[in-house]
Amino acid sequence: MLTKGHDFPKLTLVGILDVDQALFSVDYRAEERLAQQVLQVAGRAGRGADKGRVVLQTSQPQHPLLLNLLARGYTETAKDLLNQRILWNYPPLGSQALIRVNAEDEAIALKFITNISTKFRDHAESLKSDIDLLGPMPSPIAKRAKRYRFQLLISAKNRRELHQFLADGFLVLTQARKMGGVRWNIDIDPTDFI
Repeated sequence: MLTKGHDFPKLTLVGILDVDQALFSVDYRAEERLAQQVLQVAGRAGRGADKGRVVLQTSQPQHPLLLNLLARGYTETAKDLLNQRILWNYPPLGSQALIRVNAEDEAIALKFITNISTKFRDHAESLKSDIDLLGPMPSPIAKRAKRYRFQLLISAKNRRELHQFLADGFLVLTQARKMGGVRWNIDIDPTDFI
């Protein structure tokens, strides 16, 4: 990727192919990265006397992020994305935990994650907390190495609240672990949702 720190004399046209990957990614940071990339490549084109052009290849030319970025620029787009993170308690303004579960038997993995989800939701309701749970859902790569994969995303307003919630709910996980063949892990503020 040639988006930073290069100066190509007489370069007037830069293209970004398949921006739809970022527009429909499972990673909430993908749109921010796309906006940064557009800004970076725009800085590569037309550095001399000639004007530069940036071409985005997309099947979604009316996507709100693209329209906002083109009409209002990077700073306003970044503010909008930051407001989304505030709304959903996403880092760096909130904290998350991703519980990943996998098993060779799909039904067992689904039963395990559904059981955990139900108990965690009940726990969140009893606390009357601002904890949000998304899922259970199949992982973006639903089967890998002959194991079926599911996940549950937990969002909280801050890390202390998240850790307290997980500490209280950890007993649920350790009791559920007795279900044969199931592997699970918890990823705090995950950088990878796959």
